[in-house]
Amino acid sequence: MAKTRSDVESGVDHLYQLPLAEFVQARNDLASQLRGDGDTEAALRVQSLAKPPLSAWAVNQVYWHARPAFDSLARAGQRLRTAQQAALAGRGADVRDASKARDAALVAALEAALDLLQRADHSPTPAMRLRIATNLEALAAYGGRPPAAAPGRLAEDLDPPGFEVFTGMRAGPEKARKPEPDERHEHRPATAKVVSFEAIAKARKELAEAERAASERRADAHRAEAALEDARAAVKAARGEVDRARTAWEEANRRAEQAERRVPEHEEAAKLARRAADEAAAGVERARAALDALKRQK
Repeated sequence: MAKTRSDVESGVDHLYQLPLAEFVQARNDLASQLRGDGDTEAALRVQSLAKPPLSAWAVNQVYWHARPAFDSLARAGQRLRTAQQAALAGRGADVRDASKARDAALVAALEAALDLLQRADHSPTPAMRLRIATNLEALAAYGGRPPAAAPGRLAEDLDPPGFEVFTGMRAGPEKARKPEPDERHEHRPATAKVVSFEAIAKARKELAEAERAASERRADAHRAEAALEDARAAVKAARGEVDRARTAWEEANRRAEQAERRVPEHEEAAKLARRAADEAAAGVERARAALDALKRQK
């Protein structure tokens, strides 16, 4: 039975809810099923779906399994964007309060993502946490709907939100009168927010450099540990040779002591043997003399 468009979309949604290790096989199975149903176009679309990296998968799970946290982040992000638009247009807006609400929602969504990762037996590294936070921050900037993906279907990490989120925003027309003090005050949060974007970008660069340096130090540490293990193995092998040599020396020494203890016995035996030989030689001489005497009597 051919699947409707709704069925296909439900099948795709299901792919992004599965454990990450099952994504490719499930995607291929769905594409084969669609191909068997004669829906070649849908099969090709499904087959082209890329397996998300773990950081994007974690954000997808927040959408599918912790929707309140995701929706709160999307609302807080939209509220902040609306406040920023109002501030840029010269209207009064509490950008600072909206920014604090967005930050709180971001923390809650990040905690939900990390919890879902741990439940799935994944242990996120600090770099992984940063990528997840960046994805969530970008989602918030777009009100939960990034331009290149549907909610819950991230196939790759998102770029950090920047000035592109202000596309379409324009400052309002200049007024003939001088701005009142309270109006000038309302503009400050927007300016401060722009500065914070630059500070965040700088912090991310510094963090990346620190992580790269830490990675190099970890590599140095791994090499040092490997060299240490090699040295320990060499020491163990040398000690084994020493033990074997010591055992051989002790065995040789034992045999030498045993031989030394038998020397007196052999010396006595040799003395008795020499005495017997001398007596035998004397007997031979006596016998030869007797024979010679008999020969002369004939």
